Amino acid sequence: AAAVLLGRLTGLPLPAVLVPPMLLSRLVLGVHYPTDVLAGSALGAASAAVVLRADRKCGER
Repeated sequence: AAAVLLGRLTGLPLPAVLVPPMLLSRLVLGVHYPTDVLAGSALGAASAAVVLRADRKCGER
């Protein structure tokens, strides 16, 4: 979620650059199960989408 929001603020493709290595590192280091990583990425994407949608609505007013 942070990578999506920072990417939006800076205009850089941060999610495409930061998210895959983060996901892979969690698996390689053995600190999370694959389902944990998938659920976390889905939750992060969903929360970023909600924040971006709220930002657009507030920006219209």
